[in-house]
Parts: sequence; structure tokens; C-alpha cells
Amino acid sequence: MQMADEVSERAMESSGDVDELAEQAHRTILEVQSSEQKNGPATIAEVGQEFTEDLERALEGGGLPFGFNSGFPTLDRAIGGLRDEQVLVIAARTSVGKTAFAVNVALHCLMDGKRVLFFSLEMPRKEIMARFVSSLSGVPLEGLITGQGICDREFKEALPAIDSVTGSGLIIEDAKRLTLAGVMARIRTAQFRGGVDLIVLVN
Repeated sequence: MQMADEVSERAMESSGDVDELAEQAHRTILEVQSSEQKNGPATIAEVGQEFTEDLERALEGGGLPFGFNSGFPTLDRAIGGLRDEQVLVIAARTSVGKTAFAVNVALHCLMDGKRVLFFSLEMPRKEIMARFVSSLSGVPLEGLITGQGICDREFKEALPAIDSVTGSGLIIEDAKRLTLAGVMARIRTAQFRGGVDLIVLVN
């Protein structure tokens, strides 16, 4: 009841951005949901127990990295796989394949049964879909985006890829109009609705 009163009071008093208000409400709700989880300070004994469990899982897995695979073995060996609460930044000059790389990492995780939340600050959602389908099917990206030059063979090749992507755990967010608060609200919503293993934000 106290939580509901707090959210209602904020809504009545707020004259600011709707996304920011939604993000605050999501944060309040999830704070209550996770109140029984270990989110606060931890004793060294608790950390030691968690660390030992990680090592045991690594041993059982044949010495593989703690995190799940990115699809790029050299990268996985260098960073220990994609791990919980890890933030990775891909930086390079324009038009060298940053988005293509991010799509391929996300696609590998999806095909491995993971749930991926994909934000784009530069592309509409159907173009993001086209990139996933192109990467999976080998059909040229330009034809999937513009329709130019697409042939019957390529259409048939694209269909299984479309089915695979739509049947996966991919969530696409066209984030061009989203504020930071809006992005955080979408993340919290996705976590609430089933969880997310990987978040990709392309700027």
C-alpha cells in the first residue's frame, strides 16, 4: 500500500517527462519485488561463497568462461564471455561494422536461447529486423531494407530466417525518441515481463 501511495503521489505532483515518471514507478515496483534478493551490502563470507560457486560451475563446464558465448571465441577468451552486470562498449570510427558486430553477437545469443533487448538510436525497428534476417539467411541487406533486386529465391531463403528471429527472445526498441529515463523504463519493463540476458544499445 505504501508503494502504491508513493507512485500515485508522484504522478499527481509531477509535471515532467512521462518516461521519467514511468521509470521512477518501475524502479519502485522492482525494488519491492527484489527486496528479498541479495542486492545490499554483502559480507566477505557471502562473496566468498558466490565466488566458490562460480569456480565450481567453471570446473563442471570444462574450464569454459564464466559468461555465455558471444559467438566470437577469441573475444570470449579475452573477456571471459558475456557476464551478468558487465558493461561493454564497442567504439570505432563510422562505417566499420559496429552495428553488424552487435547484431551478430545478439543473434548468436538468441539462437542459444537467450533473451535480448535491442535498442537502436539510429534505425527504425524494421531495419533492425532486416539486419538480423540478413545475418542469419545471407540475403543481401539492401534488398531486405529497400526491396530492390529481391528475387524469388532470396525471398524463400529469408522466410526461415524470419521465422527463427520472430520465434526467438528478441525485443526490439526503436529508441530514437527515448530519453535515458525512457530507456531505463523499457529495460525494467522487459525484466519484469520475463527477464533479459543481454541488452544491446546501438547509437
